[in-house]
Amino acid sequence: MVADFKKMPLVSVIVRTCPWRRHLLLRCLKSINAQQYRKIEIVVVEDGSGETRLDVDHFRASTDLAVQYQSIPKGGRCRAGNRGLESANGALLNFLDDDDEFYPNHVSSLVEVLCKRPDLVAAYSRALEVPASIRSFDPLIVIDHPGRPFREQAFSFAQLCYRNFLPIQSVMFRHELFRQFGGFDVQLDQLEDWNLWTRYFSAGEPDFVDKVTSFFRVPASSTEQLRRNSAIDRYFPVALQKQRQLLAEIGRGDIVRKIQEIELDRMLLRSGLSRWIKVHPMTQAATIRVLNLLRRCVKFVRRRLATAVSANLDVPYTATSGPIWQRIANDAPSAIPPDANSSCAAPRITTL
Repeated sequence: MVADFKKMPLVSVIVRTCPWRRHLLLRCLKSINAQQYRKIEIVVVEDGSGETRLDVDHFRASTDLAVQYQSIPKGGRCRAGNRGLESANGALLNFLDDDDEFYPNHVSSLVEVLCKRPDLVAAYSRALEVPASIRSFDPLIVIDHPGRPFREQAFSFAQLCYRNFLPIQSVMFRHELFRQFGGFDVQLDQLEDWNLWTRYFSAGEPDFVDKVTSFFRVPASSTEQLRRNSAIDRYFPVALQKQRQLLAEIGRGDIVRKIQEIELDRMLLRSGLSRWIKVHPMTQAATIRVLNLLRRCVKFVRRRLATAVSANLDVPYTATSGPIWQRIANDAPSAIPPDANSSCAAPRITTL
């Protein structure tokens, strides 16, 4: 391994962060530093401040990994991600937002596949979705609940266009994709990764690595879930319109039909009418129109609920704590990495 080190590709891990999240950032950086694969460059981009620069400098002094720090005027998640893409020197790129973490085998597992298959544009692995809530930032007190697998499946471009099943930190891709297709669309403050993947993987399919190598956190409270869903709903029509434009530009009208069929299958999976509806084109088209109307109604109600819910705005959602695999052992033993310590049960309150 030492003899081949110079021949191994440099992997740039891009970390987006913002003010008041220094504790989250440090936990995230430690998970990168724990990687078995060592030819890594970390690119930290702080959106709207330079508060974490000193923390990053201290971390740089304690690691053998290359570390960049970038600070930009407040511009949002997409501009921060694009600065990271522009600054990255690696042949392979990977995102890791500051409240998410890698397991030690993440980078090595994906690099191995991409080195063996030069024809692949990217590779992705399984990830855990972890409901979490934060009680305090200083000291950092967090409650993490058991993790659950997130929409894991082999790649299908039609399925990706139907819904995003690729958490942003689970995907490693070649730098050439950024040069060819550009970075995040700055018109999207949500669903920006979905838009990025549909553009990137219109050129070629990624490979699926059937291992859990990372996790990401989501709000545990129903209030925060409503807020999050409402924000996503606001950007969904914009993302969908951009997706349709892309499919038209690359001449993939067949994907639109497949998306409609996927949606129909999902909605009618348990219905005895499913087979009859699918073999009658006029009935199928009418059913799809009705489903679209119902979807819009659901999104409208969800937005109204999110507006009406009274919530504590003093502490915005985010989370971090000790290694998640310690708290999922009793609930999902098959999803625990082989090097995980499963001595703790979930949920658990962590104070840092």
